[in-house]
Amino acid sequence: MSAREERGTSLRALASLFGAAILVWGGRSLAGPPPVLTQHNDNSRTGANLSETTLTPANVSGLQKLYTISLDANVNGQVLYVPNVTIQGAAHNVLYIYTSNNANNSPCSAYAFDADNPSSGPLWRHQFTSSAQWTTCTPVIDPSTNTMYVLTKDTTDTGKTRLRALDITTGAEKPGSPVLVGARVPGTGDGSVNGYVSFATYHADCRPGLLFLNGVVYIAFAHNSDSYPYHGWIMGYKYNGSRFSRVGRFCTCPNGGEAGVWMAGDGLAADSNGYIYCTTGNGTFTANTRGTSYGMCVLKLSTPYLRVIDWFAPYDELGNSNADEDFGNAGVLGIPGTNRLFTGGTKFGSAFLLDSTNLGHFTSGGPDKVLQRFDNLMSNDNVGQTPVCWNATSEEYVYLWPHSTGLMQFQYDPSQGQFNPAGIYKQSSSLTSGGSLAVTADGSSSGILWAVGDNNTFYALDATDVSKAPLWSASLPSVGHFQFPTIVNGKAYVPTGSATVIVYGL
Repeated sequence: MSAREERGTSLRALASLFGAAILVWGGRSLAGPPPVLTQHNDNSRTGANLSETTLTPANVSGLQKLYTISLDANVNGQVLYVPNVTIQGAAHNVLYIYTSNNANNSPCSAYAFDADNPSSGPLWRHQFTSSAQWTTCTPVIDPSTNTMYVLTKDTTDTGKTRLRALDITTGAEKPGSPVLVGARVPGTGDGSVNGYVSFATYHADCRPGLLFLNGVVYIAFAHNSDSYPYHGWIMGYKYNGSRFSRVGRFCTCPNGGEAGVWMAGDGLAADSNGYIYCTTGNGTFTANTRGTSYGMCVLKLSTPYLRVIDWFAPYDELGNSNADEDFGNAGVLGIPGTNRLFTGGTKFGSAFLLDSTNLGHFTSGGPDKVLQRFDNLMSNDNVGQTPVCWNATSEEYVYLWPHSTGLMQFQYDPSQGQFNPAGIYKQSSSLTSGGSLAVTADGSSSGILWAVGDNNTFYALDATDVSKAPLWSASLPSVGHFQFPTIVNGKAYVPTGSATVIVYGL
């Protein structure tokens, strides 16, 4: 089988529940480099760019720092990328960057830069009022309408929360934008008034990356700084070119409290059937007794109205919840070509492989009714960053890098429908700082795992075996919370904790 035929077979195999998204621009297939329109590249949150032909394991050692992009504040989440955008009469491959203040009352902005020559300055900049430092979500782009959706807060953390639609060719606010985010649901939980629980912006923090699914933008919230009362929320808004309308709202615990949707900056995940998946943190849990509180859960929600279809909570949720050992401190990964979900790290040291068609609910006393549970993967209370995956030639790999333990590689066996071996397949003995990950490959070959460590170092590793010495590394000035690298078209764009993006290339 030729390499081209092999890649075609691989792509067809991905057309399953968590299938590969085929992106189009104005009804035409995108030529040249692929776009990066959302956090971790796709709605399955794989973190994978499978169309990278410039950077390979053989030449990555030649990477050099090309540019430093200076910004007004730290990047929120991930830098996005759209090729061949016409701005001011010229076509550009464009980086889209969103910043918010770094606890210093600086303004926040959305920027567009030429991805191939960012030193020429911004193509445009849209400056907002000072934005609360807690709003750290990656925007999302709808290429069919040239719209980037951005979530901001006004002035301080007690300010109003707004969802905005920006024109990616000009940076201008579109008609009817922004919309004030708000909702209420029936409930008698914490902070309820007259039988209703309302979204409270002064207790709300949007960390998960925004999700664009079937014409609707979905946003999710936990709280900001342990101020009470708070609840987890997910809302969906539709924009028709002239106004926003809210089409769905969900509160994780209307008759309880807490259960925030945190997910360490990872975006809400979605499958090809239009279901959304998320995790929740410590808080009230009554779903096992037909209640409506979903603390310490993995949730499957219908769209657009956001109804709970299925859920899972570990048998030891109560003790971990009481100890503030969150389940929901990392996002959900949909493994391509399967109906499998991997939950990444948890504060109580476990990770889970779930069947998205039967999540498993709750089993008192255990064991959990899940495909696989892995305990003691990481030290308790060390937030695990979000997982990524890559479908190699004959194997499928999932990667996870929690704090204080070696970078992990799991091997998914499609013949068994689970990880084989039943645990860590390969692990780095030297890379223990924890951090964020991404993958590039030319289809199922030439895989590189990219890792931004909390030790202020950026690494490139052989994606087939992370136990090998890094292929390349470079020092960063600093790293920030909930930031992710973007690698596309032969360049790596790495946000830092110093209000910059460092650009590497050959």
